[in-house]
Amino acid sequence: MDLFNMALIVIAILSLISWVRMLIDMKKNPIVSKYYDLSNEDICEIKNIIKNMDGRQFEKFCEYLFKQTKQYSSVVLTQATHDEGRDVILTTHDGEVIYVECKRYTDQARREEWTIGREILQKLTGAMISNNVKHGIVFTTGNIHQNGWDFINKLEANNPDIKIEIYNMDTIMQMVKEYCDNNIYRYILA
Repeated sequence: MDLFNMALIVIAILSLISWVRMLIDMKKNPIVSKYYDLSNEDICEIKNIIKNMDGRQFEKFCEYLFKQTKQYSSVVLTQATHDEGRDVILTTHDGEVIYVECKRYTDQARREEWTIGREILQKLTGAMISNNVKHGIVFTTGNIHQNGWDFINKLEANNPDIKIEIYNMDTIMQMVKEYCDNNIYRYILA
């Protein structure tokens, strides 16, 4: 075997070792490992667990999920009652405060019962305005009633500094896929 062929074999072996190390490192990487840990079956199971949570469990899950994003310097769950229209208080790394109102509805609820209407949005907005908070999120398994959308549009048109976002079940499940791994089971089944 000449020197050239031996060099090619050494390069091939080193390349193979490099690829194997890269694959192992990807599975250890907490960002990439998520894609290995949650299957489509897991996602469906997690969605069903969320649907069967009671209201306080859902608020705690919301807190957990926002912590998983690592986008906030602080994620605080408010007290169970007398929460003043906000269930979770987020603080971004830039110091912006965001109020989150959580509403979980079961499949057994009548359509009118699992829609977020103007009243809930007004309560959240009142809490925001009274504390000079400009950003709110409704985190829900339900939907937004037309009078809720009308209120949001009117509010944002008349107060361009105020923003309200809606995180529905599709958004929630996207967050689970993006930010969670199989450790989520330890939390939601506890």
